[in-house]
Amino acid sequence: MTELFGVGRYSVEAMEKVDSREVPAESEGVGRLVADMRDRVFERARESIDADDGTCVLQVPRFDGAILGRFLMPRLRKPFFNIRLDRTGSFVWARIDGRKTVGQISEQWASAFPGEPLPGARVTLFVRALAVQGHVREVDPECAACVPADSGR
Repeated sequence: MTELFGVGRYSVEAMEKVDSREVPAESEGVGRLVADMRDRVFERARESIDADDGTCVLQVPRFDGAILGRFLMPRLRKPFFNIRLDRTGSFVWARIDGRKTVGQISEQWASAFPGEPLPGARVTLFVRALAVQGHVREVDPECAACVPADSGR
């Protein structure tokens, strides 16, 4: 038995049986989530900065509440903290514009990163994580269709 990342004890033999090159299958629950979110449209709720290396940096306020955000934020030396996205996360972030569905973004991601496993599941789970953390918000797809392309979204 060996300790792995300080989390617990694992059998070395059991870890050697796992082939790291195997692509995991999409679970039934993830499949339902992908199907449920495929036609949803999201827009950005945070500001971002394009980095020099082609990635994005999300700027997240330290306090979101009405009282702390209004009174404390202007007095802070650094009112925001940054979240740096990798190249795949930046690719998805750049396409969240209030018009494209999660399914369309997944198809574009699969074309841009061929050979990556489970593109629909990866994009869907990433967008869901962004939504849960408040970085993006869902918009009505019918209203998203009537937004002009040059509206600044």
